[in-house]
Amino acid sequence: VHPDVLGVNARDLVTFRVDHAAACDLGSRIPPGPVRLAESGIRDRRDLRRLAAAGYEAFLVGESLLRAGNPERALQQLLS
Repeated sequence: VHPDVLGVNARDLVTFRVDHAAACDLGSRIPPGPVRLAESGIRDRRDLRRLAAAGYEAFLVGESLLRAGNPERALQQLLS
């Protein structure tokens, strides 16, 4: 199997605990080829930088934007 995208979910779907350290460890082990997608628990720019440093190239951000009073502004802050 040669996927175009390989996603790693940082959230334990039983406890709902987020573990970016584990996601970073896994991200650094993904071989070249697929786009590395970091999923879940991304709250701020610091999380994005940490995951990008581990090799992630794409990010799935949901909860933090949905909970924001102004999702557009929250996204701008995340990307600034």
